[in-house]
Amino acid sequence: MEVVSSTLFPNKDKASLEAFLRYCHSVALQKNNFQLVSISLQVPHIDPLLVLASIHEKNALHCYIEHPEEGKATIGAESALSATFASKDRFAKVKAFAENIIENTIAFGDLTAAFTGPHFFTAFTFFDDLESRKENSFAPATVFVPLWQASKTPDSCSVVVNIVVDKDSDIPQLVEKVWAAHKKLSAMNQDTFPLAVPEQAEVFQPEEVGGEAYFENAVRTAIIDIEKAKYSKIVLARAVDLKPKKPFNPLVSLNRLRKNFTNCYTLSFSNEQGKNFIAATPEKLLTVSDNEFTTHALAGSAPRGKTGVEDEAYGIALLNSKKDIHEHQLVVDAILQNLANINVSAEKSEQPVLLKLRNVQHIKTSISAYLINGQHILDLVSALHPTPAVGGTPVDVARNSIKEIENFDRGLYAGVIGWFDYKNNGQMLVAIRSALMEEHRARLFAGAGIVQGSDPYKEKAETDMKLQALLLNI
Repeated sequence: MEVVSSTLFPNKDKASLEAFLRYCHSVALQKNNFQLVSISLQVPHIDPLLVLASIHEKNALHCYIEHPEEGKATIGAESALSATFASKDRFAKVKAFAENIIENTIAFGDLTAAFTGPHFFTAFTFFDDLESRKENSFAPATVFVPLWQASKTPDSCSVVVNIVVDKDSDIPQLVEKVWAAHKKLSAMNQDTFPLAVPEQAEVFQPEEVGGEAYFENAVRTAIIDIEKAKYSKIVLARAVDLKPKKPFNPLVSLNRLRKNFTNCYTLSFSNEQGKNFIAATPEKLLTVSDNEFTTHALAGSAPRGKTGVEDEAYGIALLNSKKDIHEHQLVVDAILQNLANINVSAEKSEQPVLLKLRNVQHIKTSISAYLINGQHILDLVSALHPTPAVGGTPVDVARNSIKEIENFDRGLYAGVIGWFDYKNNGQMLVAIRSALMEEHRARLFAGAGIVQGSDPYKEKAETDMKLQALLLNI
C-alpha cells in the first residue's frame, strides 16, 4: 500500500483533492490496474449508527458493530469493492482478495488514529457451503470495502471515504462525490440526524419453525447420540418467525439493543436483497491488535436473579454445575488446541468468571497470545470457527449432525461477522442472539449446548430466555 504524505497536498480544499485524485489516476494508468483510494479524516464527534440511518439503503451492503460499554463503534456502508465465495477455502479466498486490494491501494490522511485506512468488512455463514433452503440469503463468505466508513472510540472519531480510480475514471465527477461525502459525514451529529427514540417493541405471537415439539425432540436425539459416543457436545438451535403489524425498522431495533445490552456487541450486516441480520451478541471469536490476540470461551448459562441474593445464588450454582463446567471446559480445550495447531501458544485465565448480561449469565474464560509467526487474522478465524460454543465437539461430526437434526438454515446465525484492516488488526464476532429481518418478517435464533446430563425441558427454557431478549427489543 502506498501512503501519500499530507505535506504533498496540505490544503483541505477541492483543488487539493482534485490534484490528489489526478495523481492516483496517473498511478492507475502507469500500473494498468485499478487503485483503491482511501482518504481518512478525524472529526470532532460522530455516531456511526446515525451515519447508517442517514445513508441507509435497503439493497446496499452495510456492516455496523458497536460495544457501548467500550465506547467503540464502526459502520461501513455501500461497496467500493466486494466479493462473495462459497467453498471450504473461503477464508483463504477472502484473504487473497484483500491482499490484492491492499497492494493496489493509495492511502491519504491521518492514519495514526483507530479505524483509519482501508478496512474489510466480512460475514461468514455458520456452514462453509450453500444451504439448500430458500430462506438462506447470505453467501458462505461476503467481504467488502465500504464507500463510506465512520467510527468512534473513547479517544477519537474518524471518517473514511474509499473510491476506485481506474484508467477510465471521470476525475471531476469523483471530486464532487468525495467532497459531498466528506461534508456530509463531517457535519453529522445527534441533532442533525435523530434516530427514533426506542419505544416498547410490538407484542408478537412467535411461530416455532418445525412446530412446538421440534426442539425438545431434537435435544432427545442429540442425547441418544451422545450416549452412543457419536460426539461429546452439540449446539442445537431454534428459530421462531415473527410477522409485524407494521414494517420492521432494523435501525430502531439496533438502537434498542445497544441501549439495553450495553455489554454486548450490537451488530448488523445487510445483503443486497433487502435483508438485515442483526444481533446483540456477548461472544467474540477474536480480536487482533498489534499482534496481540485475545478471545474467550463462553459456555454454560443461568438466568439472572430478581434480587441480588438470588442472582448470586444462580451464579454460584452455575460455577459449581458439573454439567456446565464440563461443557465450558470442552470449549476452552478446543480453542487452545486449535490455536496450537497453527503455532499459536496461548494462555488462559486461571479461573473462569461470570459474565453477567441483562437477562442471562455465562461462564467465561479469557484466552490470549502474542502472534510471532505472522498468522493472518483470517488464518485464526479459519482455525477457530466454529468453536464448540456454537458447534460442538468433535467439530466435524457435530457440524454434520446439526445439518441432520435442525430443520432450517442457520445462515449467519452462529457465523462470524467482523472487520480487519491493512495492518492485520481486526475483530470477529460470533453472531448469536440474532435475527434475520425483512420489512414484513423476522426470524429469531437461539441455541443451547447439549452434553451428557442435558435435560430437554431445561434446554428449551434456556433458549426461551435467550429469545426473550430479542422479542422485547426487535
